Formats: sequence, structure tokens, C-alpha cells
Amino acid sequence: MQEVDQYVDFLKDKNDQSDWSKSISENQLSLIEKGKKDIEEGRTYTQKEAKQKIADYIKRKHNNRNCVIRNFA
Repeated sequence: MQEVDQYVDFLKDKNDQSDWSKSISENQLSLIEKGKKDIEEGRTYTQKEAKQKIADYIKRKHNNRNCVIRNFA
């Protein structure tokens, strides 16, 4: 019977969390609106462009970290 009670509690919790949009902060809502405006105004990247930007960013961060480590040693 305890397992059934636990499962019912699980289902209640799952149901309470089904609409995540009601629990976002004002800041998160503001960022969503900013993103929508960016899309409307054409400030977007293709998947290929985004992947390249991320790869470049990681490479720069990696290179900067190595410089700091070498200078520290």
C-alpha cells in the first residue's frame, strides 16, 4: 500500500509541474521576449553558423586558459 501512496504522490507532483511557464521569473520572461524580438528583426544564425560560433568560442577559451596557465607557471 505504501508503494501505491508513493506513486499517487509522484503523479500529483508531476501534474503540478506540468505547466512550467507559470513558474518562470520576470527576468526569464524578459529574455524570452528579447529572443522573440531578435527573431522578428532577423538577428538569427543558421545551425551551421551557430555550431561554428560555439566551436570558435571554445577554442578561444581553451587558448586563453593555456596562456594564463603558462604565465602562472
